[in-house]
Parts: sequence; C-alpha cells; structure tokens
Amino acid sequence: MSSTPPVHLAVLDVGSNSVRLEVASWTGGALTNLHRDRVVTRLGTAEGTLHPSAIMATVLAIARMLEETSRYDVQRVRIVATAAVRNASNASDLIDAVREVTGEEITVLSERAEAESVLQSVLDGPGSNASSIVAIDIGGGSSEVIVAHDDDIVHLASMPLGAVNLAARYEQSDVIDPSMHAFMRTEIESALMDWVPPADIVLGEGFVTGGTFTTIARVLGEMEADIEGAVLTFEQVVGLCGDLASVDAAGRADFKGISLQRAGIIVAGVTLAEMTMRALSLSRVHVHEGGVGRGVLLGMASA
Repeated sequence: MSSTPPVHLAVLDVGSNSVRLEVASWTGGALTNLHRDRVVTRLGTAEGTLHPSAIMATVLAIARMLEETSRYDVQRVRIVATAAVRNASNASDLIDAVREVTGEEITVLSERAEAESVLQSVLDGPGSNASSIVAIDIGGGSSEVIVAHDDDIVHLASMPLGAVNLAARYEQSDVIDPSMHAFMRTEIESALMDWVPPADIVLGEGFVTGGTFTTIARVLGEMEADIEGAVLTFEQVVGLCGDLASVDAAGRADFKGISLQRAGIIVAGVTLAEMTMRALSLSRVHVHEGGVGRGVLLGMASA
C-alpha cells in the first residue's frame, strides 16, 4: 500500500514587531510543525513609514530564515506582510530590498486576507468546533476581530491599533503615568466603537492570537512551553494589566514569559486585549498560537 509523501512548506510572516518563520510538514490532511523562529525588527512606526535600519534588519532576518528552510527540504515558501508594510508609504523600499537580496517576493496581505488567514488557523486549532466563534488577533500595527458562523465570516473589522504603534505614542519604558494610560484607553475605546460587531450578531466562543495574548498566557501559565488551547479569563487580563502598568520596563521583563524586547510594548498590548474582551463581553478566551502564518500555511497546503 503506497502512502503520499509529506510536503514541506514554509511561511515568513513580516509583522510590525517581528519576522516569524514556521516550517511545517503537510501529510494526511494535517500540518505538523518542524521549526519555528522569530526575530524582533520593530518594523512598524507611529509615523506610517518604515525606518531604514528596521528595513535592513528585516531583510537580514528574512535572508537568514530562507537559509534555514533549506535544512528542511522545503518545496514551497511564501513571504507575507501585514499592517506595518500594508500601511507604510515607503513599503516598496522593503519589497525591493528583499527582492534584490533574496530573489523572493513579499505578498502584502489585505485586511480581509489577513483576517481570513487568522480564521483558517483558528478553525484548525483545538476547541474550535463550536458553530459560532469570535476570533481576536492583536498584532503590532493592527488588530482584527472576526466573527464566524459555521465557518463563514459574518463580521470582519480591522482596527489600526496594535501593541507597537500604541506604545510608540504612549511611552512605555517607565512606570505608566495614570493620565497617559487614561489617554491610551480613550483612544482604544473610541476605535472600538466602530470595530465591535452589531448587537444582532451572536458571538460564540472566543479565540485569540498574536504575541500579546501568547505572552499573557506564558505569564499566567504554569507550563511555559505548552500554551496552545490555554484559557484566559477577563479578570486575569485585567489584573495583569494593572500589575504591568505599575512597574517599569525592567520590572516587566522580570515577569516570567516577558522578554526585555517585549517589555516596552506589553502594557499597550494587554490594555488593548483587556478593552477588546470587555467590548465583546468575553469572560474567557482560548489562546491559539498559529495566527496569520499558520493560516497561510494551511492555504498553501490546500492549493
């Protein structure tokens, strides 16, 4: 009896805060992770342009990751970019530099394509067999909410707020001044008014992706290595937000699961997570590690 050999696929996800690589094997209708890597490049800015040093760091990270894929006999690879590149006035500087150095093209995902990838990833994860789900993806430069009934999207909204661009406007290195935190909350609240689904759309089980939520899960979890499917409650997120805002970046980096690189943006991210859960009346959410990159891989596998 013959069996179909596995297909090795790779995706590089260029985000506002970092470049992520995932290499996976597709066999028997399922993806199996082979390798993950992440390099912080801080590509996103509050000004809407890509800084030359961040472009160079991103190009170098992509070139190195492409070399890594050669160790896994990868048959197909895609490089995708999200909000930081999508909204940048000089996005072509990065796209041209990557093409010149690596010979590869970057696909800049539209808001809908990004959201569809997140949904596809969530639906492939544990616990997502409910008929109605709401998925939240908090990134560095944008955040999305997707509501799906029976796998069909019935509500999709993208908000131009993420952990990186919020942190750039509200200094995060010291203890967060209460008045500054209040200004941040006001901006988030104003954006959420146009972001949450209409009252007649029924929200189901909540699922969350993105570095902010996976970091929260690592801080609160007993086992750092396995956070896929972890459940976070609204009360836990509220409590952690207060704890993190009360110390400076060095103090936040002392928390389990928070790197010094993320310590400067984590208060903005957790505040956004807390207020989004509140606006959607979600008392608990399930953490999913896959996100955009995993959804892109699933799309590649089914193509």
